[in-house]
Amino acid sequence: MHSPLVTVEHVSHAFARGRDPAIQALQDVSFSVEQGEFVSLVGPSGCGKSTMLRLLAGLDTPSSGSLRIEGATPGQLLGAAGYMPQRDLLMPWRSVLDNTTVALEFAGVPRQEARERARALLPIFGLEGFERAHPATLSGGMRQRVSLLRTVLAGRRLLLLDEPFGALDAITRSDLHEWLAGVLAKLDATVILVTHDLEEAAFLSDRVYVMTDRPGRIAAAIAVPLPRPRSYELTTSPAFGEVRRELMTALREARRPLATAARLVG
Repeated sequence: MHSPLVTVEHVSHAFARGRDPAIQALQDVSFSVEQGEFVSLVGPSGCGKSTMLRLLAGLDTPSSGSLRIEGATPGQLLGAAGYMPQRDLLMPWRSVLDNTTVALEFAGVPRQEARERARALLPIFGLEGFERAHPATLSGGMRQRVSLLRTVLAGRRLLLLDEPFGALDAITRSDLHEWLAGVLAKLDATVILVTHDLEEAAFLSDRVYVMTDRPGRIAAAIAVPLPRPRSYELTTSPAFGEVRRELMTALREARRPLATAARLVG
């Protein structure tokens, strides 16, 4: 029987603060991701979206519940997925080519072989001709392409992307959305994206999980029945507008207890 690539079951997580009460970031979170699926986590700031990615990346261990990626459990998750944090974290003294090969080098791949693998993907990522450039000379969008290529070259079936386009201007961001959708289709990648941008989630995703305010829970799971390949003309269509409206409604419903409390205080 077919099993999801990623399974999250009843995961809760709290951050200890010495003598102060612990901060409950996540509470009883359950969801799954199929092989080849693009899934987004959306929700208000501080709801635990990035914490969820860190747990899946094996950088933290959940307080309770279980996580599995292809059968690997919490103690075995480190390195099971490619993880791209919010900041690109490029090494300023390294060229584009040598930044993209970092994960391979850490894995013990000989430098020449790592470079050959990276060069093969440079055209797909729009980086051909920039092999010798250094990060300081690149635009924000180019830096994100380098960071994403570095993540892809790690060779994992699952990519974890934490608001990779959040710091970019709207035009650059929309260009990268369309580009990313095309690249990932060629790579047949499975992706979990954390974002606060509903249009980004609607455009890129097959399914979107909407989270509540902290402690984060899954409030809704919304399928995105839009055809692929997707171009940005799609964002002006009634079908796209309906998906975005459904996401906004779900997000507002998820935040209703907070809005009610604010009215009472006011």
